[in-house]
Amino acid sequence: MSQRDTVVLMPDPLEGAYTVLVPALPRCISRGANLDEALGHAREAIEGHIAAPRDIGEPVPVEVAPLTVTSVDVTTDIEAPV
Repeated sequence: MSQRDTVVLMPDPLEGAYTVLVPALPRCISRGANLDEALGHAREAIEGHIAAPRDIGEPVPVEVAPLTVTSVDVTTDIEAPV
């Protein structure tokens, strides 16, 4: 069986690494030194998060619908780094 999960990739500009969040699976977070590694670690983290409840007979969390990701403008007194 396969499933598709939305992942959020958050780049770390100082290290060039990525943190990966899986919104449908609370506390499912991984990290990788580059994009390919981050996605590979995300797959492993997702597999672990769905295996654990399955092993004890609990329902496996699934993404109900694809997420909508957007941004909002906020006014602040803080200057953006150059």
